[in-house]
Amino acid sequence: MKTHLLLFAVLMFASPVMYAQNTIEAYNTGVLAGRSSTPMIADGIGEDARFESITAIWGDGSNLYVADSIAVRQLNIASQEVTTLAGAFGAFGTIDGPLESARFRFPTALWGDGATLYVGDLNLIRAISLDTGMVRTVASAPAVGTVYGLWGNGNSLYTFAVTGSPIAHLYLYRIGIATGEISEVVHGAGDPDTGLPIFFAGAGGIWGNNGNLFVTDDSDNTLRRLTPDSPPPLTRVEITNPGYSSRTTTGAPVIVSAGYARITASPGSVTPAGFAVFALRQNGGLISEASVPATHPIRSGRISASAAGVVNTGIAIANPDSASATIAFYFTDATGRNYRDGSFMLAGGAQLSRFLTEEPFNGPAPIDGTFTFLSSIPVSAVALRGYINERSEFLMTTMPVVDLSRQSTAPVTVTHFAAGGGWITELVLVNPSDQPISGSMRLLGATGAGASTSSYAIPGRSSQQVRFEAGADIIATGAIRVIPQTGAAPSAVCIFSFVRNEVRVSEASVPDVPVASAFHLYAETAGNFFNGSPGSVRSGLAVTNTSATPVDVTVETTDPQRNPGLGGVGTLHVDAMAHVSVFLDEIPGLVPFGARFFRISSATPSISVVGLRGRYNERGDFLITTTPAIPEDTTPDIQPLLFAHIVNGGGYTTQFVTFGATAQSIGTGLSVTTEYFNQTGAPMVLAIR
Repeated sequence: MKTHLLLFAVLMFASPVMYAQNTIEAYNTGVLAGRSSTPMIADGIGEDARFESITAIWGDGSNLYVADSIAVRQLNIASQEVTTLAGAFGAFGTIDGPLESARFRFPTALWGDGATLYVGDLNLIRAISLDTGMVRTVASAPAVGTVYGLWGNGNSLYTFAVTGSPIAHLYLYRIGIATGEISEVVHGAGDPDTGLPIFFAGAGGIWGNNGNLFVTDDSDNTLRRLTPDSPPPLTRVEITNPGYSSRTTTGAPVIVSAGYARITASPGSVTPAGFAVFALRQNGGLISEASVPATHPIRSGRISASAAGVVNTGIAIANPDSASATIAFYFTDATGRNYRDGSFMLAGGAQLSRFLTEEPFNGPAPIDGTFTFLSSIPVSAVALRGYINERSEFLMTTMPVVDLSRQSTAPVTVTHFAAGGGWITELVLVNPSDQPISGSMRLLGATGAGASTSSYAIPGRSSQQVRFEAGADIIATGAIRVIPQTGAAPSAVCIFSFVRNEVRVSEASVPDVPVASAFHLYAETAGNFFNGSPGSVRSGLAVTNTSATPVDVTVETTDPQRNPGLGGVGTLHVDAMAHVSVFLDEIPGLVPFGARFFRISSATPSISVVGLRGRYNERGDFLITTTPAIPEDTTPDIQPLLFAHIVNGGGYTTQFVTFGATAQSIGTGLSVTTEYFNQTGAPMVLAIR
């Protein structure tokens, strides 16, 4: 529903005002700081301080905060001392982090709540914590140029931004402080254009009180009061591409809540891609992480199914339609024999998540084979494998859901496996057809020489597992190329586990990834990973070259605001029919980073890529999960994507990452709406940071 506001235009009569560009004046004592002279930059006391170009000011009673050129200055009112709070003159950028290393482009608007100072920095909203001294980016406003004016009420910020949609005008937006989510443009009821988005020919100031917003329109010298009948809803995230959005639930509730999420791209937006990462904490420590890609709904799917001892398989199915779905299912054993068939109804908008041994499936353990479902209407599904380790902790791993309508005879590539030195890999192949299939598996190493080959043969509808191990002192990494000879290509996934001190501490899955010439990837680093600090994160990637000739792979990065080269450009050499896995900060040419959007490309469409993310938990255990790399040649499509399962509370959190999927995203904005639903289909309220 559009948000309507009553507007009152008041003619503003004002006497001429003299502006002192490079000074701050007090009422009775003349100049408080700075000097009316040639603009320059200098910290100091009173007139010894210098300003270059003052554009905005905000105060908390003790200090004044000043937007000055590409920095934010602080003036102590009592002592009249001016210091540079954040940013550095002559160092243009959008770097977040500690005050001394943060960089700004051109601050033009300020507002604070006493603990945090919010800065309008061209089209970005930045936040300076006055307590911790850290700078972060709150949101990327949908602006062509600069945001104008800034005011908040503790939960939301209001600002003006020039956008080209619906048409190129200055529109009013609301931004969620905690989430960075942006409202639809605010609509008006009392304007000449009743019910249309409010736009201004010019605006400079904004302030609020008792539910009203007061704004200046300098195009006609009026002051307007905007009285909302309800706050504009926060549903949309704007991403300047290539870039990304990353948000994580707080996990605050004691009771676990589950549901699903839907991502919808706005008209004119690029094709979105994304993934979610589930994290589970028990007894104050991180136990497990698993990533889930955002996918389109399907009519039929098949998963590898195991349930025996400490292993069980679960599935979540979400019905995004308003109509009920009739879902039939059956199990298939290792010989290709079907058994335990059934069906159930899933109401419109509802979601179900169960282990295969539970209602409504009631699979009889032990289970070793596959599980197949067929739905009357498209539904979204994700499979999870659970493993209870030697400490009775629940490790979770995502398993692919095979779309039975999309069979192929092309070879498939699993881009990374690890064996030895505590690592164990299990390759799982699933037959997507009703007929037997067979072929070969080739293990690729770092050089392509000496690759070993074995064969597979899988009955119709069934699966096959192959286990890889190596010596205790040697870690072997590589890729697996699965080449069909009879029938369709199988779906392939590697489950690799890490055992430390006879305890399995981590599991991750690597699904097969199609070859392409370029991929998009999100990666992040945090903390002191080299010392194994709790919570530290280090990201890498694995690249497989499936061609008969060597390739040079270019790895280039931007920050969330599409500033290229801030993390550098690096090159990886990959031999013919070979595999390379490396942490991103080990690639020559790249520099340390916090969170980045990466583009990985080669001259030929012969590479397969997957992201790897390592993390140390509070016990010093090394946990690993994989993150999807999206082929840039993905067919443009703005149909809704779904996360079939999200979870929060009771120790669980979910991180949502969204970015542009295709080549069209380069230089084109990504605008997406994310909606969260509980298992009955009702809106799900999530606290997101």
